[in-house]
Order: sequence, then structure tokens, then C-alpha cells
Amino acid sequence: MACGPCRTRRSCCCLRRRRSQDYGLEKVLTPAREPAGLKRAVRIRRALISRASLTKTLEASAVSIQNYDYGKVLGACCENVVRYVPIPLGIASPLKIDRVAFLLPMTTAEGTLVASASRGCKALNTGGGATTVLTQDAMTRGPAIDFPSAVVAADAEAWVASPAGPEALRAAFESPWRFARLTGTKTAMVGHTLFLRFATATSDAIGMNIISTGTETSRSR
Repeated sequence: MACGPCRTRRSCCCLRRRRSQDYGLEKVLTPAREPAGLKRAVRIRRALISRASLTKTLEASAVSIQNYDYGKVLGACCENVVRYVPIPLGIASPLKIDRVAFLLPMTTAEGTLVASASRGCKALNTGGGATTVLTQDAMTRGPAIDFPSAVVAADAEAWVASPAGPEALRAAFESPWRFARLTGTKTAMVGHTLFLRFATATSDAIGMNIISTGTETSRSR
């Protein structure tokens, strides 16, 4: 007997044998990332989630699954994809930034939002537009570290400010990755808690995972 989303019993049995999680269907069904296979993985995931839910309505939902390149999503910007939702795209009035006018594309389903943004652009342009100044270019993380007492926290803050502290933190921070660079640290103490702000450079990467790993490595050492 054929299974609806899988179309064949063989596919269902394969998934059971491999005990695939919902989020790993693409790797099992289409390791080469073929468009048809990616869409099939989305269809199967939608069915699995729908049949395990209370309402069981997702599988028959009218939200579209067709005419979309799921290869652009896989491993990039969304996980556990079940379909996609088109959102209206509007253009807010040009905003003059550093003497150059930029159109502002905005995706929204909120009425009057684009019109409100356009009025804001008009108000700014009336005053000459916006002028930008770059004061710092860094990605930051700010862990809060609890110590047994305020005295120990103060000692840690003094160590971070000492000549040896930044070098030790930099070596630990940069050890897991080639691209992350620790460019500065700041501290603030509240009671026995020390707030430590890491400022980093991550080259062309956004670097969220990079600096999180580096921060954790520095904190643990």
C-alpha cells in the first residue's frame, strides 16, 4: 500500500530504518540536493508533522509548496521547512543617506506600514536627510559570569584590565577559528556578577556561531 506523501512503501521503510529526524530528511532523500528531492522532503516532513499534531491540518493546508527553490533555504536560512509564505513587497519613499537617495524595500502584511515609513523618509529628507558616522565596526557578545563573591569578581575584572588578561583572552577566543579576531573587551561589575563584553571582527562572515564559540572558549579558560 502506497503512503500518500512518500508515494511508495519503499520510501517509508527507508525512513523508518534510518530513523531520520524531521530536520534531516533532505540529507536522507536527496544528498545531491536535486530540486524534486528537496520538494519531496518538504512534503514528507509536512505530512509527518501534520499527522503527529492535534489538529492534523498542516498536510492539507492551502499554504503553497510549489514553485519554490528549496535549495536556497537548505543549510542557509531556515530549518524544518514545511512550505513557504509569499509576503507583499512594498517600496518606501527614497531616503537620502549621506546625500544619496535610497529606495527602501519592505516586506510586510501590516497595512499602512510602508506609507508610515514613507512619511518618515519625507520628514528626514526635508531636514537634509540622514548622515552616518561609523564609530565602531564589531560583532559583540556579552556573557554574564557569576563569581562566589564580589571580591573574586573584582579580582577577575582587574585581571581582564591587566596586560596579561587581554592577551590570554585573545589567544583563547581565536583558537577555535581562523577568521575570528578579538578586537577589544569591556567589563562591568554588579555585585558578584561580572559582565564581560567581547568585541570581535569576523571578516566577511556574519559570525554569530564563530563569536559564540570563541566567547565560550574564553570564558571557560
